[in-house]
Amino acid sequence: MAARECSPCIRCREDVEISDAAVALRIDGRTVGIQPRRQSDQKQAYLCVECAIAIAMGRIEPPRTQPLTMVAHSIICEMVANDPSIVVAAWKQLRKRLELPASVAFPEIEILPPGDRLRLAT
Repeated sequence: MAARECSPCIRCREDVEISDAAVALRIDGRTVGIQPRRQSDQKQAYLCVECAIAIAMGRIEPPRTQPLTMVAHSIICEMVANDPSIVVAAWKQLRKRLELPASVAFPEIEILPPGDRLRLAT
């Protein structure tokens, strides 16, 4: 049984496949100050990583007249800023879409201990 079903991104409406990286936004309702307390079932919507990056980088502004959207925007910005894996997932999906190899070999790096200086190129 699949962990989730294929569903559209709530922003761009592109299908977010089961194997795709995405940000899941879960929402439920609960009464406060009312007895007996009631709670709704939890619903879940998905945001593709490309849209999550665009929101976090400020390319997509939330409508100021929609407070729930502003809350979601804030959550997405915080998630992207605190976890580089979302950016890496977006990078991998971009490479897949452009039919480029999934991985790239990065050059060897030299880690300098504190106090050592780089040698001047001659």
